[in-house]
Amino acid sequence: MTDFDKDHVREILAGHGSWFGAFLLRTIALGNGADRKKLSEPFPEEVSAVEAVETSAGGGGPEFDMLLILLWAKADVNNKAKLLKAFPKLSLGEVR
Repeated sequence: MTDFDKDHVREILAGHGSWFGAFLLRTIALGNGADRKKLSEPFPEEVSAVEAVETSAGGGGPEFDMLLILLWAKADVNNKAKLLKAFPKLSLGEVR
C-alpha cells in the first residue's frame, strides 16, 4: 500500500483514482464480512485501512463481484497471484 493511498483512503473510497490500489480499496469496502476476510490474507494492510475509516462491511453481491473482476483486469502478475489466494476461480472470470 502506497503512502498516498494511506493518506487518502476516504477520498479513494469516494471515487478518487483509477489505479489498482484505488480499485482494491473500493472493492474491499463493497465486500461483505466473508469477502473482506478472504481479502485480508493477501492484502491485510489495505483491509485494515478500509476498516479504520469504514467499520461496517458492504453488502457484497453483484456489485462487489463486478468490481472484483475489474480489479483482476488491472492487476499485475504479483497482485493476480494474491487475488487468486482469496478467489481461486477469478482467473476463469468467476468470483464464486
